[in-house]
Amino acid sequence: MRNPRRRRRSFTLLEMLVTVGLLSILMLMLFRFFANMQNAYNHTLKGVVLADESRIAFGLIAKDLQGAIARENDMPGLDIRFHQPSSSQLWFVSASEGSPEAKSSLLEIGYRLENNQLQRAFVDDSNSAWNVYGDRDAAADQYGYQTVLGNVLALKFTCYTSNLTPYPPNNAVSMPALVGVEMTLIDSKSRVLLETLPEAKREEIRRKYARTFRRVISLQPSG
Repeated sequence: MRNPRRRRRSFTLLEMLVTVGLLSILMLMLFRFFANMQNAYNHTLKGVVLADESRIAFGLIAKDLQGAIARENDMPGLDIRFHQPSSSQLWFVSASEGSPEAKSSLLEIGYRLENNQLQRAFVDDSNSAWNVYGDRDAAADQYGYQTVLGNVLALKFTCYTSNLTPYPPNNAVSMPALVGVEMTLIDSKSRVLLETLPEAKREEIRRKYARTFRRVISLQPSG
C-alpha cells in the first residue's frame, strides 16, 4: 500500500514566493492606507487649532473695535481720530481695559503685523504719553507691541463706509461702518519648513498648510 504521507501535496518554492509577494503587497497597501489616514487626521487637527487661535485673535480685535471712538470737536478744537497707515496696521482710540493704574477707560490702541506676529499695543492715562487727541500714532509708548498671535503669514484690515465702499481712514474724525479682518495662519512646524525652502517652492507649502480666516466687525457710529 502507498504511504498516505506521500499523497500530501507540498508547497513549491515558486508558490511560496508568490504568496510572500502577495502578502508584502497587501501589507504595503495597508501601511499606506493607515499613513494617509494619519496624515489626514493631523492635517484636520492642525486646521482646528488654527481656527481656535483665529477666534481668540478676532475676539480681542472685535472688542477693541466695537469700543472705538472717533469724533470731531470732542472738546473745542480737539478731535479723536481713526487711522489706518497701511493694510496691516490700524490705530485708534477705544473704550477698553487698560492697566490697573488707569483712571480713564479710553486707550490709544495699535495693531500691526511684525515678524509673522499679530501684535497689539496700548497707551492708557497712567502713562505721560497718553493723548487721545491729535493725530493717531503707533501707541507703542507704554508697554510696546505685545504678541497676540504667532505664525501669521498675512494680516489685512479693510475699512468700509456705510455704503460698503472700501477706503483707508487717514486720521479721520469719523469711524468706518465696518472693518474686515483677514488673517492667514500656519502651524509652527510648517512655518519652519517654509522658511528653509526657496521662494519658488514656498507657495505649495502655503497652499497645503496655511489657512485664511476672515471676519467683518460692525462699529458703532460716533460723532
